[in-house]
Amino acid sequence: MNRFFAVTLLLIMSLYFSHASYARNSQITLEFCLAENTPADNWAKHAVPDTDDIIYVSPTPALTGSDIKTVSFIKNDNGYPTIEFTLTNDGNEKMWHTTSENIGKRLVILLDEKVVSAPTISSGIKNTVAVSGRFDNDDLLKFFTAIVLVDT
Repeated sequence: MNRFFAVTLLLIMSLYFSHASYARNSQITLEFCLAENTPADNWAKHAVPDTDDIIYVSPTPALTGSDIKTVSFIKNDNGYPTIEFTLTNDGNEKMWHTTSENIGKRLVILLDEKVVSAPTISSGIKNTVAVSGRFDNDDLLKFFTAIVLVDT
């Protein structure tokens, strides 16, 4: 078993048990929203992590944590933590519709209303979504609780 995966799983499970009551009572949110580079009515202004970019995020999520069936944590080729989602049937339809009709735009991933990733859509996406970044343990815990404890 990959050492990173084993350590991450152990960390997540220990955090799960020590934070279960916190997670159940908190309002952790995971949302996938379209974004633009120019201001639009009611779209929130956000900074993109690790860049100087400013984007404006739609107030209406295209997907939420409830559209995710499974989640796994791996490392990408550069050694950064990667979170891989498998979508529900409904989530798959939403993701395909959103991405195939908005090529060239950004699909922002918000965790507790904080931008954690803002990739540009290059093609329609189905079934599985992989998000790489410089996530810290707190971000990993929030992803886990948003999907497993709050939205299910």
